[in-house]
Amino acid sequence: MRCRNRFACRLTILAGLLAAAVAPLSAHAQGWGTLEGRVTSAEDQGPVPGASVLVAGTNFGTAAGGDGAYELSIPEGEYVIRITALGYEAHVDTVVLRRDETTRLNAALERSVEEIEELTVRDSTVVRDAGVYELDPEDVRDMPSPINDALRALKVLPGVATNSELSNQYSVRGGGFNENLIFVNGFEVFLPFRPRQGEQEGLSLVNPGLAEQVTFYTGGFPPRYGGKLSSALDVQYVTPRDQELHGSAYASLMGAGATVSGGALDGRLGTALSVRSASNGRLFGTQELEGNYRADFNDVQGLLNFKLADGHRLQTLGMWADYDYRLKPDNRRSYFGIVSLNPELSDTDLKSLQTSYDDDSFERDGYETRFGGVRLENRLSNRLRIEHDLAYFQTIETEELFVSGASTLTQVNQGGTPIRRIESGTQTDAADNRVSVRSLTGKGRYRYTAGRHAAEAGWSLRRFRFEDRLREKTVLKNAEVFNVDGTLDTTYQRTVVDSLYDDARLNATKAGAYVQDATSFLNDRFVLTAGVRADYFSFNDEWTASPRLSARYELTDRTTLMGSVGLYHQAPTYREFRGQTQVVANIDSNLNRNLEAQRSLQFVLGGEHFVPSKRLYLRAE
Repeated sequence: MRCRNRFACRLTILAGLLAAAVAPLSAHAQGWGTLEGRVTSAEDQGPVPGASVLVAGTNFGTAAGGDGAYELSIPEGEYVIRITALGYEAHVDTVVLRRDETTRLNAALERSVEEIEELTVRDSTVVRDAGVYELDPEDVRDMPSPINDALRALKVLPGVATNSELSNQYSVRGGGFNENLIFVNGFEVFLPFRPRQGEQEGLSLVNPGLAEQVTFYTGGFPPRYGGKLSSALDVQYVTPRDQELHGSAYASLMGAGATVSGGALDGRLGTALSVRSASNGRLFGTQELEGNYRADFNDVQGLLNFKLADGHRLQTLGMWADYDYRLKPDNRRSYFGIVSLNPELSDTDLKSLQTSYDDDSFERDGYETRFGGVRLENRLSNRLRIEHDLAYFQTIETEELFVSGASTLTQVNQGGTPIRRIESGTQTDAADNRVSVRSLTGKGRYRYTAGRHAAEAGWSLRRFRFEDRLREKTVLKNAEVFNVDGTLDTTYQRTVVDSLYDDARLNATKAGAYVQDATSFLNDRFVLTAGVRADYFSFNDEWTASPRLSARYELTDRTTLMGSVGLYHQAPTYREFRGQTQVVANIDSNLNRNLEAQRSLQFVLGGEHFVPSKRLYLRAE
């Protein structure tokens, strides 16, 4: 039993609990009946194991056992039951269930011969594991938001937090903003490497218009995901096979986009193309920093699937994104300090910092990102599948600014009226920075199923290069400090507070491998998955090993218990290697090669219960 639209089901929890609270008598009065029967083949009267028995119009149902028998508890009433199985015609019948009574419905299914296209099978049971959520792409697309960005939809999930609504950066269960993995069609993609604030990020590379399945691991993720501590987002794009051309489009005051997909060559070739354009400057104008904002984002993404032969398929994915952020600042006023509601306990100490910027002040940031990936999938047998990837990622991020202004720090009362001037001065910030990141990644993945076992192994090898150019300077001019009585205390004519002018290059290699096995017990009601991952980082010459274990137990047809435990590692980032560069030292000599990977031991325990009368899931972790 499962809810195909789990995101919507969870949103109904509050409404379901409220309805249960205001109508307890009707809930207790509702009786339950039992529907049972046996599903057989009309051809030879043999059982049809695994036949699906669903209440039509709902997601509630069960599956027939090895002998074709099934049993299902349903609230009393009249229902339409739909019984289906692969290779058979559907059987539809109407039943009436009464309280505390058993109704029997047998079904003899007729054989159905139908030629179907090759299917790509994905594990849908992943949503039942601890710390794992599946988002319906339609819910992501329909979520009210001025920005069509899939990453912003994650912020409604438990344990996910952000420090700004303007940013697509997120923190999971107290982790850092740089501790999250993002995969699109199995290829790892990255967020911008050097944003100082949310305005500099643009949209993420995850395009909700192409998404078919969105799985989010908030902890306890399996060994095939490595290199981060907090979470893994796995987004699968559509796999178009239809001959007909399909499309969709959207438009608003802040952006527009369109997606088209279709097939050719009798279904052997499937393609999809999506474009997005966004101008989010109006959002930034509501901040305390007043000025003229302009933020333009454009991207194009395309994918191609080609069936080489039965069991052999070639997939490609391409992305291009460009973001241009410009700001001409005008003025800014910030308030900070202590406001006391009881003067007898403490005094109010509230300050105001007001800055007026020069006419020639400006800031311009942006990036251009390119990505290309190709995958070869081979089904060597019904039990053995292999795939190999090759991906190239490149991004160039720039930051150029000259911001100069006069600032005054003033003590104010609770109404904002100035009491006295504390300090004033002129500050100039200038920068002309550029970072280029390139990576080439090769991966292999091998899956084998036999009996109660589903084994998987894989490897990855990545070579990447950072090129960092820093040109930064901060200068204080004519700084003045005043005494309590308003008289001038100290004057600074010109002080260079910070200055950095240097270039650096970093080349490194990351390698990883993993193996895991999922074993089912108790007629597939208990699944135990054990695995281990090993990673190597050449820059600090460090090996790490990460054992992981997860389990899922279906206590009843409606209640599932799950848990996981594992050791996770995250290699230091370039910024952590660089540290705080001193003026007298260049970046290369300041890189710390003795840093070790961060480590995290994670335990996740949880449970999930389905309430069929309310058609909702209750989940706790």
